[in-house]
Amino acid sequence: MQQTDRVLLLIDDRAAGAALRTALESRGSRVRLAYDGLAALAALRTDPFDLVVVDVESQRLDVLDLLAAMPDMPQNASTPVMALVDASRGEERLALFQLGVDEVAVKPVSPLEFVTRARRLLSHSAKPPTLHRGRVTAFLGVAGGVGVTTIVANLAEILGGRSMTIALDLAWPLGGLAPMLALPSGPGLEAVAEADHPAAAFPRYLVGGTPRLSFRALPGLILPPRPDLDLSPAGDIVREARSLAAHVLVDLGTGVGPWAAEVIAEADIVVLVLGLDRTQFSLGRLKLDWLDEVGSSDRNRLVLANRTQPSPLGHRDAQRSLEEDVFLILPNEGDRLSECLNQGRLLVTQHPSSAVTVALTELASAIDRMSAPGSVDSPARGLP
Repeated sequence: MQQTDRVLLLIDDRAAGAALRTALESRGSRVRLAYDGLAALAALRTDPFDLVVVDVESQRLDVLDLLAAMPDMPQNASTPVMALVDASRGEERLALFQLGVDEVAVKPVSPLEFVTRARRLLSHSAKPPTLHRGRVTAFLGVAGGVGVTTIVANLAEILGGRSMTIALDLAWPLGGLAPMLALPSGPGLEAVAEADHPAAAFPRYLVGGTPRLSFRALPGLILPPRPDLDLSPAGDIVREARSLAAHVLVDLGTGVGPWAAEVIAEADIVVLVLGLDRTQFSLGRLKLDWLDEVGSSDRNRLVLANRTQPSPLGHRDAQRSLEEDVFLILPNEGDRLSECLNQGRLLVTQHPSSAVTVALTELASAIDRMSAPGSVDSPARGLP
């Protein structure tokens, strides 16, 4: 955090407010406390802030009223918002994200967790805007079977409901997006690679954009690639996609494809996915070192743990082993997920209130938040 960071903290528990204020100020932020919603609203109308923290239990102002008022305040129209919610009302997280809250912390929240979440919001809100280009988020797993394709597809559905989103299946040596979604067999990445001008041709091979699938997708390789197949234009395809959509999600599989380093260098955000066991942690550390080598800094990446099977390990175990912040852990909902995979459907549409849907909605909000304020909200050019 920088000394100039200004945080508005709305909380009516004075003792808790003092503790959170001290935690922020010890790291260089200036904090203004408001003990009721009306005082917070008055502060927002007169002063600019870099972050607003709202205890949803605070009296005399509903959080919906606060969020509705902020867009009409030029100095705080794009200020990120963190909500504090009581553990007994954890089901409200999804509703809060849908209202436009950027981060939700469950009370009681430790000062360390609170500051970590606040720093993430502050670092992204400080980024200068990048105009007229969509945002590229690359996903890769430390090994197969950690759920990268499932995460990409469900996340694309969430983001596709907000703005134009394209998912590119660039996994190597085989793609998984089309089989997972039970899409009709047809040309995809291989056909694009064989075109005279792959970057210009690829929009013709996008599928989706229907009531069943809100996003557009480029299916990946359905057969092992031929030795003579030239896949070098993958980076050009990614760059072309960012000119068409607000969000471009790239499934890199395990990141071993010949284009992986180029795509990661092009990406604005990199999401590393791993499972919750010691072997995965070791592989994750190696993958993080590799990401450092190809130019992905810890400022533009998120580490995501996927609890694909029961495990006693948790958030702290992962962070200690990786020596890097873990953004969130997806809960295990194997039965629901298997049901959706068998039907070729998405968990977020079949089970919109599930724990995984809530977590992925939080991830979608983080990606939206990390996107520059000036990035496109709709296609810069039309899609066929």
